[in-house]
Amino acid sequence: MPVTGDTAVEADERFSVVLGAITLNNSALDPAAVTVSTGTGTGTIENDDSLVAVEFAAASNGDVEAVGGDIPQLLVNGTVSSDQVIEVQVTGGTASAGTDYSHTVALTIPAGVYDGTAATALLINLTVTDDALVEGDESITFSLALPATGGEALSVGDADGDTSTQSVNTYTLQDDDSGPVAYDDVVATPMDTDVVIPVLVNDIDADADPVSVVPAIFTTANGGQVVIDNGGTPDDPSDDTVTYTPAAGFSGNDSFEYSVTDPHGNSASATVSVTVFDDTDTVNDPPTANPDSDTTAQDTPVLIDVLFNDSDPEGDVLSLSAVDAVSAAGGTVTINDNGTPNDPSDDFVEYTPAPGYTGIDTFSYTINDGNGNSVTVIVTVRVIDPVLDPVPTAVGDNASAPANTAVAIDVLSNDQHPAAGEALTISGVSQPANGTVTIDDNGTSDPSDDVVMYEPGLDFTGTDSFTYTITDSNGDTAITAVTVTVTEKVIELDVQPMCINDTPYVDYSITAV
Repeated sequence: MPVTGDTAVEADERFSVVLGAITLNNSALDPAAVTVSTGTGTGTIENDDSLVAVEFAAASNGDVEAVGGDIPQLLVNGTVSSDQVIEVQVTGGTASAGTDYSHTVALTIPAGVYDGTAATALLINLTVTDDALVEGDESITFSLALPATGGEALSVGDADGDTSTQSVNTYTLQDDDSGPVAYDDVVATPMDTDVVIPVLVNDIDADADPVSVVPAIFTTANGGQVVIDNGGTPDDPSDDTVTYTPAAGFSGNDSFEYSVTDPHGNSASATVSVTVFDDTDTVNDPPTANPDSDTTAQDTPVLIDVLFNDSDPEGDVLSLSAVDAVSAAGGTVTINDNGTPNDPSDDFVEYTPAPGYTGIDTFSYTINDGNGNSVTVIVTVRVIDPVLDPVPTAVGDNASAPANTAVAIDVLSNDQHPAAGEALTISGVSQPANGTVTIDDNGTSDPSDDVVMYEPGLDFTGTDSFTYTITDSNGDTAITAVTVTVTEKVIELDVQPMCINDTPYVDYSITAV
């Protein structure tokens, strides 16, 4: 006896069977002699619906906000003949409904065969909206809402065969703001001489947030004074530096602590060590190496000009004498001679992240002043996913200039950014060995059209080079080199013979070409 239209998931039910008029099909029997006796009996109604069990995978209290977190899963066991849409209802524990997350997640179960394992599980992608970066971890609860009628025979049940049913799960919106990291700095200065220290150059924030120096009354170990210099841009703390003034007549070692902060209130501290030397003595003092930082995309090598912020008290030429062959996170590090094997002063460090790695990595390098003095310092590299956080690419430039003549170089013209319309700016330059370099605003307040002005040293001819750094709106940077060929000025002499009152003269003009 077929049963039609029965709801798949409901309590047991009773029904009666009533016999109507009986038709006698055997012609050999006498209808008057045939009787039907009444009685009772037991029958079984077989459920031939293919019931599909659904439940949450066991809660792991994971991070549903950050990329790479534990995304909740729905386990399904059974055959789904056509696409089914269910709802995952979201209620708050400590999270704020409508602010931190959406109220419901519509989840489609595509037609197919499911075995209740993670291999056929469906991901529940919760939309987190306007959740504050800096706040404590917050809990949210998921529960299932199945269609009341129609569609497949869906049931909240034990889909994975572990005898328990996960019909409700609790997850956590984790605080995913990383905060800044401040690295120690080392500088040197002669007695009674101020020194400007760009402490932010090697500080870094994993979320690419801009960092600034926290205003404070600085205390040094040996009486020096420290003030913050806003660089002429009081509304832009990202380019601030600190100026250290040693105590009158003091020579030796001094130090002070500073703090940096990001826009979310996270902070970090580091120490600046200052060597104040007597520049009247005959002792060769060691060089000063400052920590460096840079950013690169996943699986992408980057050249880092680690020497640009290092110095030597006597002006000795510094060279890279050693680097860690392998970084802390398994990347590779080598010295790149920049095409000038006989000139160590323009060498770079080339860093290649480990395959697939993203995050913060570090390695060390050592510089030498050629007089037996060396210093080792740390480089920090932020390796990012280029899809989630695209970074700019700085492409090297070549230029030429006549001797004793400044030249404007449009270094931004060939630099690139994956995000359409992203404006790049020149955020820093290093100084070449045989000239000077400045950033020129090109007569506008728009930094995207800035150029670099290179001026060769007096009567210098030959090849010179420097580096520049570009920055995008997220604070991501890239650095590359500019090579300038300085040529001798060619003098063109134009001689025109002529006569005045029958006396021959030579008229000439000199033009620089």
